[in-house]
Amino acid sequence: MEIEFDPEKEATNLAKHEISLKRAVDLQVIGFERIERHGEARLKVMGFIDGQFYVLILVFRPNSMRAISLRRGRLEELKEDE
Repeated sequence: MEIEFDPEKEATNLAKHEISLKRAVDLQVIGFERIERHGEARLKVMGFIDGQFYVLILVFRPNSMRAISLRRGRLEELKEDE
C-alpha cells in the first residue's frame, strides 16, 4: 500500500520535527493504536527509524495511507507500548 502526504504537511513536519514524511516507509513498526482526532479515525504507529524511536500518525484512504505527522517519540509512549 502506498503512503502519501500533503506537500504543506511535509513542509510543516520538516520545520517542526526535522524529518520528512517520506521516511514513514522506513518505520520498523513495534506497535500501534487507534485514536480519534477532529472526528476522524487515525492510527498512531510507533517504531524505529535509524535506531531512534518515532511516532507516525496516519489515516487510511481507499488505496493508500496518508501520513499526517512523523516525529520523535517520547519515552512515556515507548513504555505505554510494553
